[in-house]
Amino acid sequence: MNNIQNRALNTFLTFVLGAFLILPSNTQAQFYRGLQTDFGKNRVQYNQFDWTFYRFKNYDTYFYLGGQDLAAFVGQTAEEEIEELEKLFDYSTSGRIHFMIFNKLSDLKQTNIGLENETEEYNSGGVTKIVGNKVLLYFNGDHEHLREQVRYGIAQVLFSQLMYGGNIRDRLQSSVLLSLPEWYSEGLLTYIARGWTEEDDNRMKDGVLDGRYTKFKKFISEDEEFAGHSLWHFVFETYGSASVANMLYMTRINRNVESGFEFVLGLSLKSLNENWVSYYEKKYENSDKNKSEPKGSIQVQKTKSKFNYNNIGLSPDAKSIVYVTNQIGKYKVWLYDLKTHKKKCISRGGYKSMVQEIDYSFPVVTWHPSGKQITIFKEKKGKILMDFYDVKKGKTIQNNFFYFEKVLDVSYSEDGENILLSGIRRGQSDLFVYNIRTRTTEQITNDFFDDLNPSFSLDDKFILFSSNRTNDTLGVEVEKILPERNNFDIFLYDYKTKSPTLKRVTNTPIHDEMHPLQLDSVGFSYISNRNGIYNRYISTLDSALAYIDTTEHYRYIIKNYEQSHYNRSVEQHSVNSYKTHYAELFYQDGKQNIYINAVPESNLSEEARVYRPSQIIQYIPPNEQAEVKDENVIQSEPKTKAETDSSKIDINNYLFQSEFEEEAADASKKEGEEEKEKPTSLLSGIISSENAADTLPFRLPKQRQYETSFSTQYFVAQLSNSALNESYQSFSGRASFFDTGINGFIKLGLTDLFDDYRLTGGVKPSFNLNSNEYIAYFENYKKRLDYKLTFYRGARELSSDSLFQLSEVQTHEAKIKLIWPFNDLSSVRFTYGYRNDRQVILSTDDLSLIQPNRSSNYFTNKAEYVYDNTMITGLNLRNGMRMKLFAEVLNEVEEQFNVYVFGLDVRNYTKVHRQIIWANRFAASTSQGDAKLIYYMGALDNTFVPTNNFDDNVQIDQTENYAFQTIATNMRGFLQNIRNGNNFAVINSEVRVPIFEYLFNRPIRSDFLRSMQITTFVDVGTAWTGSSPFADDNSLNIEIIDSQPITVTLQKQIEPVVAGYGFGVRSRVFGYYIKGDWAWGIEDSVRRDLIFYLSLGLDF
Repeated sequence: MNNIQNRALNTFLTFVLGAFLILPSNTQAQFYRGLQTDFGKNRVQYNQFDWTFYRFKNYDTYFYLGGQDLAAFVGQTAEEEIEELEKLFDYSTSGRIHFMIFNKLSDLKQTNIGLENETEEYNSGGVTKIVGNKVLLYFNGDHEHLREQVRYGIAQVLFSQLMYGGNIRDRLQSSVLLSLPEWYSEGLLTYIARGWTEEDDNRMKDGVLDGRYTKFKKFISEDEEFAGHSLWHFVFETYGSASVANMLYMTRINRNVESGFEFVLGLSLKSLNENWVSYYEKKYENSDKNKSEPKGSIQVQKTKSKFNYNNIGLSPDAKSIVYVTNQIGKYKVWLYDLKTHKKKCISRGGYKSMVQEIDYSFPVVTWHPSGKQITIFKEKKGKILMDFYDVKKGKTIQNNFFYFEKVLDVSYSEDGENILLSGIRRGQSDLFVYNIRTRTTEQITNDFFDDLNPSFSLDDKFILFSSNRTNDTLGVEVEKILPERNNFDIFLYDYKTKSPTLKRVTNTPIHDEMHPLQLDSVGFSYISNRNGIYNRYISTLDSALAYIDTTEHYRYIIKNYEQSHYNRSVEQHSVNSYKTHYAELFYQDGKQNIYINAVPESNLSEEARVYRPSQIIQYIPPNEQAEVKDENVIQSEPKTKAETDSSKIDINNYLFQSEFEEEAADASKKEGEEEKEKPTSLLSGIISSENAADTLPFRLPKQRQYETSFSTQYFVAQLSNSALNESYQSFSGRASFFDTGINGFIKLGLTDLFDDYRLTGGVKPSFNLNSNEYIAYFENYKKRLDYKLTFYRGARELSSDSLFQLSEVQTHEAKIKLIWPFNDLSSVRFTYGYRNDRQVILSTDDLSLIQPNRSSNYFTNKAEYVYDNTMITGLNLRNGMRMKLFAEVLNEVEEQFNVYVFGLDVRNYTKVHRQIIWANRFAASTSQGDAKLIYYMGALDNTFVPTNNFDDNVQIDQTENYAFQTIATNMRGFLQNIRNGNNFAVINSEVRVPIFEYLFNRPIRSDFLRSMQITTFVDVGTAWTGSSPFADDNSLNIEIIDSQPITVTLQKQIEPVVAGYGFGVRSRVFGYYIKGDWAWGIEDSVRRDLIFYLSLGLDF
């Protein structure tokens, strides 16, 4: 049985090694410190930004070309938001807040701000990240969304300063003692930023009613941020906003999340969790009563919950539908045949990224009226592309689309010659008409307001769109502040006459109407949140005879009807150009579904309508207008009888009259009567245009040019037993490996405001002060090509068994690393360096005094490929994959020999169930050339138990010309050097279970228990010399017995592959992640005694 197992293991390892040997050599993953390999993500600079800023009293707004108006808006908005949020937190900011404003999300993704250096990731203890006051903002065409980002950023700064302190002493203490879960911090910040929206309510209701969101811990495992968002909504609604500051204060004082709730609310987290469940179950218990399911059947089959579906568009004949899917950044445009249910990908782009914010605003797709072509607007490398896809031929013509920062919505004219679009220019979203033939653009609107969802209507004579504008006239200067009730209404623009006066289709001060589409000659369709969730409404144009004198006079009425009464929100809808069918997109049962139905008639009789009219807009005849005091009345010339056609609608003449009780009450107010302010959420926090009139006028300060300056980014003061530099130890001449032991480590990082330039210095003194290490480096991420300059100085003591001498090896190394990122996940890196190893013979007697010092000089060259698409889901928990491939050459100057090293390190982290992660690693390396690198396999990194972690009884092959040495880990169950050689391969597999987080159905009070993990693991691998581990020339199978005058060479048969298995416990103690592992080793089919390891560090 053992032979069968051995043969199977040999076959498997041979396959793995064979796969490794045929890999390309342009690779990275140097095993300088065992498995402690740096990965890391990137930022790609496609554009260069020339930053300027406005300096206000307590904050600065930074912007670049095209963002001046956005900076002014943020400056004015931030003033009141800071005041309101300081009252909420009962805390004042310390230091200036820096708002960095980007014109679009793809520009923000290029910034280096927030790009983490993962050098410290293997030792979490003692790392203090200085709480910054940087707030990153971007504009997506909606100023309300920008305002929410401002609120979030201010709240984040206040929260960080309040919880972690405003000075270095408090930060050092808090970084060790206070650890806040994401549901607590991010949930609070997102709720403060946007409150509780219709989208949040729709999603929460869907999860509660189908049982997915009834257990808080399970909810956290699916979406921790939204789980916290819903919990804080419950707290605010139930206990009020005044309790927040007290809860945060008690949390900070007691260094415990549960204490804040217990002292202020009188509830434990378990009781709070139970009340949270009860609150939402009661809220949604009868919420679907008298509401209907979406009509029709699901047309697009097998939609997946892990994909985001958007930008749906029906073909003119309603036989096909185009839509976009996005999976964490990787998008595809699909053409779906509604009859055969077959789909075809017609465009794709992006890449899966677990760390960057996903931009769902592109691609933007629309059908040509002929149905023969689909137009796709997308973004790539900071530029906008316009693709024309031929449906019949299946080919795509690609064009650059200039002069726009972003395209938000598009639609065709009926003749197909013009494209109507909502686009962003100079920090504002306006309407434009683009002529395909002449490639010229005509601007329709040009103001501060957000103009979205445009479409041609009424034979292309009018443009229908949604906007948050407060006036009905184009070209009028307005103050660039959000109105008190920042809602979206539907407007009509007379494209034929170019009249600057807009016509309102809706007028609802406290609700939003979006995505207007024409149904027929007298009707429009749009979606609105008037009943709490987004439903579809229909607006109709009617006429009635007003009176007759010498001519006939008509009054024209716009009536708005609730056309659907669904129990789930309509996220998007689309009507085909033939006006026969419409499509709707819903979030339902945890995923999105697309329904398609026939277009209802908009001119139904009053008796045939299912729902009552929600709003009436009508034109008042001229003889009655004198009695009506309303600025919306538009006078018109009466038509003669010959000119009058009752079948045509004059949309220029109308007046608003509402059937809402609140609006009727407003209309009956006496002139000059003060209007009572409607109750708004605590989180409304917008600048009121009415209030602004009573205050001093807002004035922009002087525009200034940004100049580079540095500040502290992080401070490290920790205990560490790993080396500082990425370099191999020089070979000691015998089986030994220098372990620095537990020493203090101090490191300080400085960076400029935009994190483009970074200065770092560190020192690691040893307890005997003879093996100190020093390191300093400068990093430049300003442009597409990044580089890093490093200088290192280190020393270590050696003893020679043959000469009984003590010596000190002093290493000096200088190098430059060039980094070319392909995207934020992958890059190639090239390193060129010079290294000097000087062996100083320490004078202990007369003989050692006359011994000369020895010096070696090397030129080093490395080529690396790095891929990292992992997302941290918890302490020592990740999802995704990362890997490194590398090739390295070390050239000795004096003796003219070369060392070639090739290797790879691949790690994959798979979610098993909720928080349980299955982590796997495969690493291998080989050393060739005139001199070689020896690998000592066994144990694991950064151990301080057992104290003597190296097995010097295992022989090494002295016939190999070794120049350097390093360790190959993990191989638990053995000491280091259970196998050695110039090649190694190892597989590590472990299951990580955060035991208390997994078992307890409530938030955990103790950070020690919350971060505790139980692991089971298996390690399999070997190190060898010769052609393969199983070849006769492997030094493991050769033993030379030198007994003069006879030398005996003994050929042995030893199983080269070793394995270890066991279990472990990990947790965080005073900021340090401490691992305890119990392992049994298996060598030559014999199980060894149990070994216990105690070590520092994350990952394997």
